[in-house]
Amino acid sequence: MGTFLRRAGGDPDSCGVRCRPMRPLAGPSRAESGNVSYDLHLLKNNPAAFYVLANWRDQAAFDQHVASGNLRTLLNE
Repeated sequence: MGTFLRRAGGDPDSCGVRCRPMRPLAGPSRAESGNVSYDLHLLKNNPAAFYVLANWRDQAAFDQHVASGNLRTLLNE
């Protein structure tokens, strides 16, 4: 199993670009066959910052997630 932890955001002025799209991405990511868990945590003291903690069955499952259309759309914004 592989774990992915990412902290992002922090600037309230740019949050609309990265924070809002993360919520709709959680559901499809959780539904992927290789996903073990996918948790999105918004920081109470800074709503423009967040953590994503995701566990994937193996590297191949994570690679498939990275190549998914939903994630690629977000990363290309």
